[in-house]
Amino acid sequence: MTSRALLSFLALAGCASTQTYQARRVARGELTLRYTDRFEMTAGHELLASGYRWDGLADYVRCVPAAQRLALGAERDGHTATAFTWLGVGLAAISVGGFAGVGVENGKYTPAFIGAGLAVAVAGAVFAGLSRSYKNYANGQAIDAMNFYNDSVGGLGASCADLRYPPSVALPAPPPAVEAPHENAGVAPKP
Repeated sequence: MTSRALLSFLALAGCASTQTYQARRVARGELTLRYTDRFEMTAGHELLASGYRWDGLADYVRCVPAAQRLALGAERDGHTATAFTWLGVGLAAISVGGFAGVGVENGKYTPAFIGAGLAVAVAGAVFAGLSRSYKNYANGQAIDAMNFYNDSVGGLGASCADLRYPPSVALPAPPPAVEAPHENAGVAPKP
């Protein structure tokens, strides 16, 4: 039984491992995305912006209107998520302090004081939940902005700072076609 448990543990540990991939060849203005402890967007292997605030992305993709609109939304939602995170943490700290104060106040538990502490704790939890939603919105919009930009400009070797596209590389000519032998080749005709 212990060998089965050990095998199950090792299998689960293997599934929990993370792998990273970094592109080796990237077009001159192309954006790439990686995830370490957060999403990071790079341009030419240099860190451009990171989740969930995405500061700097809208300026980089400014020549593609759809990408810029999405990047501005990502920045806005990232800043909103930050504000909601701090509100949630602050309200949670206040409610914990309020509950600690209940125990010190001559051992009297007033319903209004406990109710206020619970209301503040619930408000903190709501802000924490909203923060998570806004982080997801910000990350999604940033990835969409990257895709719009790469499809229009970056993947083709240009950037908004330099819209010169590199010349196309001519493909080598295909080898000459060889005719397939006739199905009766090498067979003597029947009399």
